[in-house]
Amino acid sequence: MSVGALLLPGLDGGRTLLHPFARALSPNAEVLPYPDEPLGYDDLEQLVRTRLAQTSATVLIAESFSGPLAIRIAATPPPSLTHVVLVATFARAPMSPRIAPLLSLAFAAPPPKALIRALMVGPDASNELVAHVQAAIRQTAPRTLRARAKEALRVDVRKAMNAIRIPALYLQPTQDRLLRPLPLPAGKNWSHVAIPAPHLLLQTRPEACAAAILRFANV
Repeated sequence: MSVGALLLPGLDGGRTLLHPFARALSPNAEVLPYPDEPLGYDDLEQLVRTRLAQTSATVLIAESFSGPLAIRIAATPPPSLTHVVLVATFARAPMSPRIAPLLSLAFAAPPPKALIRALMVGPDASNELVAHVQAAIRQTAPRTLRARAKEALRVDVRKAMNAIRIPALYLQPTQDRLLRPLPLPAGKNWSHVAIPAPHLLLQTRPEACAAAILRFANV
């Protein structure tokens, strides 16, 4: 059994970090990369909606930075979209907007390995995964990464989240040291699965995440 899914990436905006999870989930899972440009959530939402109209995907899966996009789309979904999955993400600015000026200094170089282990993949992650994360970040221009981070610090889609009526699943990494847990609206359409893992949940626990999503989508 398989499911048609469109996967939205984290801050790096690329395909590579999500490929192992996509393979574990379904042969019909597609990762949508973002242009390496400083686009805001409005422009990216149109990109995602256009791609959804071109595919047979019925499940939208969004990781970290892309969570607000998926929330906005699921609040007014296209007819083909039946389920939404939010992974290690947020509905409002995950950190104080007051740190925005510091972003001009950030992303000048990929984060050091120690920081990736501490905040993203956990101390037990393989050297290969750490290098993979560094490479994915290195492939995106620093100005693009800074622009996306600034968008995340301005976002607030809590009203849209409360408007979601299609089945929605939140996958929470219980060892996330980057983001706080996502408060969920009351509603029978919401499901929550907690998995012992660091922030990059889909990369560190791809099989467990795939199994949870397939159960959620009744596949």
